[in-house]
Amino acid sequence: MRDRFFRLVRLVSLAAVIAFPLTAVTPAGAATSDEVSPNQTNLLDCNGYSSQYHSLKVTMRSLCADPYFKEATGPERAYDNGHYIGHDEPSVKFISSAPGSGNHMTYYMQLGKDPAAAPTPSGSVTRYGELSIAPWFGLPICDPRSYPYNKCIPNSDSNTGLGAPTDAGSAFHELQFYPPGFGPFQDAYSCDQTFYCAALTIDSLECSFNFVTCNPACFEPINFAYIQTDGIPTGPPSPQLFTEAGFHPNANTLRMSGGDKLKVTLEDTTNGLKTTVQDLTTGQTGFMVASAANGFMNTNNSTCAGTAFSFHAMVLIPAGEFTMGSDKGDDDEEPIHRLFLDSFYMDKFEVTNGRFAKFVEAIQSEPPWGFADQETPVVRDYR
Repeated sequence: MRDRFFRLVRLVSLAAVIAFPLTAVTPAGAATSDEVSPNQTNLLDCNGYSSQYHSLKVTMRSLCADPYFKEATGPERAYDNGHYIGHDEPSVKFISSAPGSGNHMTYYMQLGKDPAAAPTPSGSVTRYGELSIAPWFGLPICDPRSYPYNKCIPNSDSNTGLGAPTDAGSAFHELQFYPPGFGPFQDAYSCDQTFYCAALTIDSLECSFNFVTCNPACFEPINFAYIQTDGIPTGPPSPQLFTEAGFHPNANTLRMSGGDKLKVTLEDTTNGLKTTVQDLTTGQTGFMVASAANGFMNTNNSTCAGTAFSFHAMVLIPAGEFTMGSDKGDDDEEPIHRLFLDSFYMDKFEVTNGRFAKFVEAIQSEPPWGFADQETPVVRDYR
């Protein structure tokens, strides 16, 4: 996860996962016991072209990722259920060779400011957001349930996006800033008529390798949450359970003014990828963690159902043999024997009982036997 993007356009583009789909054939189905079934109106297709569900924001498509697929003649912009969704927008890409650089990065920026004069019909005076660059920050991240549905090895150059069958499953994490003065966000692009606000978005892609199957009901699911001073989303951020509340800022939504100088930090934490915006002009700070505890989910490519998911680096435990059991322990430990275990992923950070309890609640399940009698370790909690 070393590639970093700095968006230089008002509308989003993306080339994090190199090969993206053209066709879509797999229908949605029923959720399993550890998954959440989607609401009928949701954010399961950022572009608003789902074959089965209604979108809560039909204008969201101009803020979505910009996927493309590979043809013999070169890359082509993607189509979502027959609709062209390319944005054709430039971006600036920063590549670092420092190990672990994708796990923590800091940027300094200054928000654009509208001219003192009112916009004119001739265009001699325009609002900042209409013709100027948008300082948005992005990062490709691991999502094994996103194209092409492969495991993702953290901190590894093996996570390619070159069109190979072994490419890592990848989503795109982005911090987007929205200028004031336009219509309300659910219909347009402003969350406030006077102040800027910002949101953490994560776009995934529900297509198998070489686009043999794509799900027309949830082509490009997106998690969305405003940057908040208390770190609590204004509504469920997941593609499946998103409601209008998620688009309406509240008293804890970080508001910024044109001309404010900001410090932006993207970092991996114990609970998930954390995005922090410090307004150096006002002294206010907002943040959001892409965690299961906050309601973030990834998407089942067959059913469109959601599973509580914390988007952050995991560690691959390689396959191999180990010694299990004891000749001096209880009956169910005997005898000592050798077992072979396939490779698997383990969270990079310890999971406390408190965070696990939030996960159990999020998936509406029952805790394991004896769990309620255990004490919750004291840890710093980023929600």
